[in-house]
Amino acid sequence: MYRENPVLQDYLLVSCTPIEIDS
Repeated sequence: MYRENPVLQDYLLVSCTPIEIDS
């Protein structure tokens, strides 16, 4: 996997996190 990609990791993290957190 792309563990060296912080952007990808962040994307996966957000994907697993509820979008309502933005509010």
